[in-house]
Amino acid sequence: MEIKGKKLGSFKTQLFGEKIVSNIAGCILFLLDQGFKIEKIRENLKLFTGPKRRFEKIFELNNIKLYDDYAHHPSEIETVIKTCKTIFNRKRIIILFHPHTYSRTKYFLTEFAQSLSKADYSIILPIFSSAREKVEEFNITSYDIEKESKKFSKNIIAVESSKEALKEISKILKKNDVILTMGAGDVYLLHNNIIDLIKNIK
Repeated sequence: MEIKGKKLGSFKTQLFGEKIVSNIAGCILFLLDQGFKIEKIRENLKLFTGPKRRFEKIFELNNIKLYDDYAHHPSEIETVIKTCKTIFNRKRIIILFHPHTYSRTKYFLTEFAQSLSKADYSIILPIFSSAREKVEEFNITSYDIEKESKKFSKNIIAVESSKEALKEISKILKKNDVILTMGAGDVYLLHNNIIDLIKNIK
C-alpha cells in the first residue's frame, strides 16, 4: 500500500472482495490520519473477522464451505458470486436465496434472474414480505424469478418451503462445494439444517 509516494507495506486481512478491500484501505488511511500507529493497525486488521452477514464464514467440513451474506439487491448478489468464483476457483457455487419484499422482487425481476444465474445452482425461497406490504397488492412470487431465469440458466429453481429447499440442497450437494445463504430475510435460520446435510456427505 502506498500514500503520497510513501510505501506503507502490506496489510493482511481475513476478508474477501474488491469492495471490502477498498473499504479497508479507506479505514487504514483514516486511522493514520487520526494518529494511530501503522503497526497497531496492521496487527488488529489481521484479527478482524468482519461484520455479521457479510460474506461470513459459518462452517466447513468435507471441503464444503458454508457462508452467509445479507445481499438482497441484484448487484450485491452478483458481486458476492463474483467474489466466490475468484476465491474458490473451480468449486461449484450453490446459492440459497431469500427474496425480500414483493415490491423489490417485482421491480428487479429480470436483474434477480440474471444475477442468480451466475452461480452453478440457485434455490429461491418464498418471498419474505415487509410489514408495510400487502401480498394481494402484488402479483409476484419466487416462481416468477425461476420463470424469468430460463433465459439465462436452467439451474435456478423456486421452492414452496424451507423443507423443500433443504431437500433440493441434499440432492445436489457434493464435496468441494461452496454454499451461500443469502438475503435480508431469515434464511440464516437454516444454517444448522445445512450443517447437518454437510456432515452427512461422504
